Amino acid sequence: MNSLLARFYDPTSGQITINNQHIHTQPPQSHRRRLALVQQEPVLYQGSIRENVAMGLPNTTETTYIQIEQRQRVAIPRALIRDPEILLLDEAASALDTESERIVQIALGGASTSRKRRTVAVAHRLRTVRDADCIFVFQAGRIVDAGTHEELLERRGALFFEMCRSQNLTFGLLGYVVGYKS
Repeated sequence: MNSLLARFYDPTSGQITINNQHIHTQPPQSHRRRLALVQQEPVLYQGSIRENVAMGLPNTTETTYIQIEQRQRVAIPRALIRDPEILLLDEAASALDTESERIVQIALGGASTSRKRRTVAVAHRLRTVRDADCIFVFQAGRIVDAGTHEELLERRGALFFEMCRSQNLTFGLLGYVVGYKS
């Protein structure tokens, strides 16, 4: 989905609109300037961490191997520093420990509300999207359900509910599935 939004390739059918404008009315490079993408396994470039974060800034020019969690901690600020209109997160918190994920969620939430930025997050760790305005549930490439976290949890037996249950997201632990009996 994020690849389609970033115009890495075009849909074979249908169309994608943002603010009631087809994204294909702009050249791909112009469209991508409005976006920032944080992928599951972010790429860092030759240079220091400071240089990697600054790479998101226009007109900005001791590398060592760093783990994926550390790379994600660099990639997220690099995306935010560009101040994109749309932030695309592709499993961006997947390699983070619980505390780091919480810190990132707070930072992303603050960045999003202060600027009215749109954030599209693809996530299998459902606690990552619990505060989303709208969650779209995909199965086999199609949207099978949509709603807020609470609305989706009210649908006992539906895919989202079962996914929460399979991740042990129970009410006592994280405030999710209330009183479910198999």
